[in-house]
This record gives sequence, C-alpha cells and structure tokens, in this order.
Amino acid sequence: MSSDPISEAYQQLTQGLYDDWLDAEERRRLIERLYADRLGRVVYVAAGGGSRLSDWLLSVPGASSTILETLVPYSSRAMTAFIGEPSPYSVVSAEHCRLMLAAAFNRACKYSTGEALSQPVGLVVTAALATNRERRGVDHAFVG
Repeated sequence: MSSDPISEAYQQLTQGLYDDWLDAEERRRLIERLYADRLGRVVYVAAGGGSRLSDWLLSVPGASSTILETLVPYSSRAMTAFIGEPSPYSVVSAEHCRLMLAAAFNRACKYSTGEALSQPVGLVVTAALATNRERRGVDHAFVG
C-alpha cells in the first residue's frame, strides 16, 4: 500500500488484525482518526481471517460517514458473485487479493457517485489465520 494517511492507518489496522498487537484503545484511536479525516468512503471486503475488521470498523462512532459497505463473501459461490467470475487463484493469494480489491473499489465508486469530497476506497483482506483441520501452510494474509 502507498504512504498516504488512509493507507497507513488501514495498514496498521489490518496488521494488528493479523498479529493481534493492537489493543482495543489503539484500534479505536486509529479508526477515529480515519473517520475524523474523512478522506474516503470505504467498501471493506474480507475473506477468511479478515472478518474481525468489519466489527472493529462498525463499532466506532462515525462509521456511517466513512463506511459504505462491509462484505464477507465466505463461500466460493459468494466470492465468485462478488468478483464477477470464478478465480483461478487460491483465495489467500496476492493475485486473488487484487481481484477482490478491483471489485471493492468498483463498488465504492458506484456507491459514492455524486457525493461531495468523496474519494472511493476499496479495502480488502484475505487471510488464513485459523483452522480446525490440519494446516497446509503457515498463517498468512494479503491486504489491498
């Protein structure tokens, strides 16, 4: 992600999601800063372990001025419907993250049309963080 204020704050939030290093107060402070800056209108989409961020974003006052939509397309059919076509990539991959990001950004553009000072923002996290079966690899995540 780039070094603009939106990207930096969302990067910290999503890194905290993955590493569990952010305490509740720091999380709230970051989200309040995002909402106060009013730098964009966000469509947030999570696959797998990124779903906690939806709750974090919506639990802080000011969400309605920033968040347009949050989605968790959990099944493969739901993900296909969201991105518009079957993905040839693993859901937790950089390539699939880019497909999700394009779809999220397009939704943000559609929903923020006509709003003054509204920069559409697509934010996505796809993560393999926990499982109740044998892990085929290490915990990992992609953020876009």
